[in-house]
Amino acid sequence: MEGVTNWALFQQVRILDIDKGIIFSRSTTNILGITSIQYHETLNNGPYVDVSLIDSQFEIRTNDKYTEYEEYETISSMLVVTVNFSCNGGSTQRLAIYITVQDTNNNDPNFQIAEKNV
Repeated sequence: MEGVTNWALFQQVRILDIDKGIIFSRSTTNILGITSIQYHETLNNGPYVDVSLIDSQFEIRTNDKYTEYEEYETISSMLVVTVNFSCNGGSTQRLAIYITVQDTNNNDPNFQIAEKNV
């Protein structure tokens, strides 16, 4: 995979909470397909991304749920995706991608008024 020199190390991606579409894209050689995808999100909702391998191009893109990210998540968060690949010659490879989401503070505040018992 383009740019991956050590499969044991995670790939880090930083995105904004307003980003849309492809957030990680790499060309591949000797990879036949994806055998499994694990989402390790410790979030209130999600998964917020989809993973694909089409014509030797590996991509991660935000999905429709990502538009609700700020509604359900209150802090900058990390999405972790582990992808297992089948490769030529019967071998396999595992790649972990850490996606850090940065809040752009692009929404007006929404205050909840607590009721007081008098």
